[in-house]
Amino acid sequence: MSTGTDPRHAWHLTRPSPSRRLIMLAVVATLTVAAVILLATRSNNASNGTGRVAAADSVDNGLLKIGVPRILSTSQLRAFAATATGPIYWAGPAGPATRLEVTVVRRGDVFIRYLTGTAPLGDPHPSFTTIGTYGVADAYRVVNNDSNAKGATRLRIPGRGIAINTARAPHSFYVAFPGQNYAAEIYATTTTHARRLVLSGRITRVP
Repeated sequence: MSTGTDPRHAWHLTRPSPSRRLIMLAVVATLTVAAVILLATRSNNASNGTGRVAAADSVDNGLLKIGVPRILSTSQLRAFAATATGPIYWAGPAGPATRLEVTVVRRGDVFIRYLTGTAPLGDPHPSFTTIGTYGVADAYRVVNNDSNAKGATRLRIPGRGIAINTARAPHSFYVAFPGQNYAAEIYATTTTHARRLVLSGRITRVP
């Protein structure tokens, strides 16, 4: 992705691109509808290496397959994160009644859903906390700029990060930290829950 002045190559949370998200939804049926509304176009980051969170050779290795969700243990997720080309954000280990469902899409974005109860792998309902990690060059500046949009809510969060929420995706906050070329999306079933998560300090990279 480029964050130059050409608007065709900018990533704006305030300019939805439903077509890209719908394509992603078709490829990865496990993603929640509300969590796949709000990314605008991003250019290929091959020139600066910031386009992918997970490289192809770190995915199709028997543990994960592109576009195929899998339940991972905390140790398996950490092993996968160690092979990724960028940070993978999460909200911490799963609780006793929660499972970590991990999906990597073709462009390298990574999604972690916290499945609860008896929900099956790939459950299509938007009922689960979801953390998405995306390659976004100069992510802090881009997210900070978009926080100036009308109606946007901007929060300072632990780790010197920022989080913004817009009316386009009321149940999601978009998070960025200084010096990173990656942004996270935190989706929850309510705006209050999503806000509580981003303020809690639990949104960190998988260690």
